[in-house]
Amino acid sequence: MGAPETPPSPPADLLSVLSGFVQASHLQMSAMQEQAAAIVRAMETQAAELAELRKVLAKPSPLTHPAAKPSFTQDEACRYLGIGRTALAELMATRQIGYHQAAERGKVHFTQRQLDAWRDRHEVAATRPL
Repeated sequence: MGAPETPPSPPADLLSVLSGFVQASHLQMSAMQEQAAAIVRAMETQAAELAELRKVLAKPSPLTHPAAKPSFTQDEACRYLGIGRTALAELMATRQIGYHQAAERGKVHFTQRQLDAWRDRHEVAATRPL
């Protein structure tokens, strides 16, 4: 029995190839980590924006959810009908639009039915199909 054999040393060119492969792998891993971090940041930003949108959509609006609000103020009625306060005051004065006036402080309110009735009476039909 003799001395144990030592494994032969790999050739220098093989070590060079393996070293280059390891370095390339490290560079690819680093680039992939940077890309993953950028994707995570973008997803966090989108998640925050989505959370804000959900808050906005959760709030009832008299214009999109009329049943959530039993009556409209004068400003809300103007926005709903797309007219100004002066035009609304004229419609009220000439009794062309229905409204409710509270006994206290004389505040004026409109129901959606009243606003829709006025708008439906003033709809202009198309003279020919599009």
